[in-house]
Amino acid sequence: MEPTDAKPRKRSAVRTAKAILALLAAVLLLDFLGGIAVWSISSICPKCLQLKQTFEARVLGIPVFWKNTLLKGQPCLMSSLAFSPGVPPIAPAMYEEILGLKCRHAFRTDSFGRTKQFLWGAPHADGIGGTFVPRVGATAGLYFAYTRTRDKTTAQAVYEMIHTAYPVDGRSRAVWLSIRQYVWRGEALKIIHMLDECRPEDGRIARQILELRRLAEELNKVETRNDFAEVYKEFARNLGLQSDAETVRGKAKPADALRRDGKG
Repeated sequence: MEPTDAKPRKRSAVRTAKAILALLAAVLLLDFLGGIAVWSISSICPKCLQLKQTFEARVLGIPVFWKNTLLKGQPCLMSSLAFSPGVPPIAPAMYEEILGLKCRHAFRTDSFGRTKQFLWGAPHADGIGGTFVPRVGATAGLYFAYTRTRDKTTAQAVYEMIHTAYPVDGRSRAVWLSIRQYVWRGEALKIIHMLDECRPEDGRIARQILELRRLAEELNKVETRNDFAEVYKEFARNLGLQSDAETVRGKAKPADALRRDGKG
């Protein structure tokens, strides 16, 4: 004969099982209807090239879980040497080594993907930013040249040149977004001529952006300190900035200017 409390225990176990099944059914229904989504967001600080990965889970559009991870020792995929052998990974600590101050990160979304269904959905890319490709590529080239030469003075001057030509918060980003498809199709001069006619300032910025892309390529070829200084002088002239690297040695360092402007 069953104990007197056996039936209540059975009823309690049945109620618990039903509650679990109901909860699971609700989750599956939400998942099937697209109410649960997992987002993967990649961001980059265009100042120092620190990469950040963010994972976020949303239920009915409401974030319920998120995690940020700073990635270390990752190569910069916007550099033309990203997959070349013997190229050191991008180390954001180089920013502090070159400029003498810690970076106040200004993360910008580079790409993001979404899995609409939590259990059976396939992830897909919902958007790609790449809005700082010219600046990031030039900065990656600067890091590469610096690892070859350890010429801090020229590295500071080159960084200031990049920062001036493509500020993090400025018109350059919008201009790049408007011309990048033409650049990728080899029609850069065509769009620049069009900009010269209707928006001359944007045409000037577009030319600076093209120079930054070429600067990245030349920095990747640097072998000696003399190479580094010559690249700086050439592009400083092309960008209409300080034309003599030696003059920088007698003036305030670029890091000082960045610190005063609160841009470090």
